[in-house]
Amino acid sequence: MGILEKIAFISTYPPEECGVGEYTFFLVNALKTVFNGEITVFSNIIPNIGIREYPKGVKVIPSFWRGKPVYDVALENIRKTAPYDVIHIQHEWGLFPEPFEFLRFLSKLRRYAKRIVITLHKVLHVLNSRVQNVRKYHRELSEVVDLIVVHSVLQEFELWTQGLELENIVRIPHGTLTNPYISEPKDKLIESLGFDKSVSNKIVLTTPGFLRIDKGLDVLFRTFERIRRVRDDVVLIVSGDYQGEQSVLERLRRIVELYGAEVPSVVFIRKYLSTDEILKLIAASDIIILPYRRARGEYSVSGILHLALGSFRITVGTRVPRLVEYYQLMPGLFAPPERDDVLARIILDILENYKEVYKEFREAVTSFVERTSWTNIAKKHLEAYYS
Repeated sequence: MGILEKIAFISTYPPEECGVGEYTFFLVNALKTVFNGEITVFSNIIPNIGIREYPKGVKVIPSFWRGKPVYDVALENIRKTAPYDVIHIQHEWGLFPEPFEFLRFLSKLRRYAKRIVITLHKVLHVLNSRVQNVRKYHRELSEVVDLIVVHSVLQEFELWTQGLELENIVRIPHGTLTNPYISEPKDKLIESLGFDKSVSNKIVLTTPGFLRIDKGLDVLFRTFERIRRVRDDVVLIVSGDYQGEQSVLERLRRIVELYGAEVPSVVFIRKYLSTDEILKLIAASDIIILPYRRARGEYSVSGILHLALGSFRITVGTRVPRLVEYYQLMPGLFAPPERDDVLARIILDILENYKEVYKEFREAVTSFVERTSWTNIAKKHLEAYYS
């Protein structure tokens, strides 16, 4: 490919409450610092929000309905502004349903760009029942697009086992933002989040992000119960809005509401947190807990993990594919899924030996944070577009 002049993204985008949209926003911001050409985002349609520049110099054109397989508006908007050197789709299954209808949409995009690139934020295992004949879908996808981007080695080789050629797959890690609030005093951060100042005198544990069933909130609460039996100087902050299928939301709400009513040392932030608020919360925390459940047949990575590591806050988790990048760095800070007893033991050990553990943690993650900075990730994308 010659000189890149015009890049387009098709993705959810802020102010949509969506991790993929936040990812795209960070990537676009970073690309603006290393790419002098034109960037356009064809975003999901949000009522009362039209065409805009966000950030400055990036045109955002609402073009598709999240979760609806209707692409006429997107195709027309792209046609009006084409041609593009690259059209890059940020894919998640809930955003673009009806997979074979989505393939037809991608095939129509070919006339408007020299290269079609897609990032699969979630790769399905060959035995996953969510999509009928996922192997057939992935193979046809690889024939329609020029390049598939994935974030983890598990995603990469799952596609390979399904018969895709590695030459058409590139692994680019999720980006990591260095938290701008990590040097702010804990009491000021706590106060800015609306908490009582007394919280800053406690050891703050938190699981930030959306409240979802796969986040293992019941495991988190059982873990915290075990910690409270030994330590009375801890507080757990549970933040975020509910997310997921309606069939499981009521169960999740019951778990959260019952626990929150009974335990005074648990503090809830019952709303969707902006990126700025999440960064403040993580910076105000001492330990981040990610007690994720197995999502069988699915391979993705955790955006919250990267925010935690970019904040240089000790993070403990469960051995699930979403955390594989960090597991390879600090396996001793991981418990088997559902094992609240092991998770509590790890956290109590950290609290007893905080300085030693933090030193080891900092040494392990510093190079990872630098390597996966959003600027470096943006450069990797440009390299991939040229390849």
